[in-house]
Amino acid sequence: MLYENSWPTPVIKTEFPEQVETVQAKILIATIDRLESEREDLVNTVSDLRQLLQRVAIQQEREATRRQGTNKALEAEIERLNKALIISEKHSSHFSAMSGFWQDNLE
Repeated sequence: MLYENSWPTPVIKTEFPEQVETVQAKILIATIDRLESEREDLVNTVSDLRQLLQRVAIQQEREATRRQGTNKALEAEIERLNKALIISEKHSSHFSAMSGFWQDNLE
């Protein structure tokens, strides 16, 4: 037994030997009730912690999904801006030539 040394049975001295067993039984029943109550409290605590972990996991999953959506939107924006940069670099010589033409002719 795990708690054999932890829970010694008290020695009760009384004039009537049949009362000793009754008192010892009451003490043991009270100890059992207290231990069952503690066990129930621990089971409830474990259950509460399990529910808390489940809620945290769900919240983290939602946050991860939200961030994935944000990342996809940002990747699309980066791709769009890269295409715009390539197009502007490709056609910038035309704009420079037009700018030079108008500067020369307006002076």
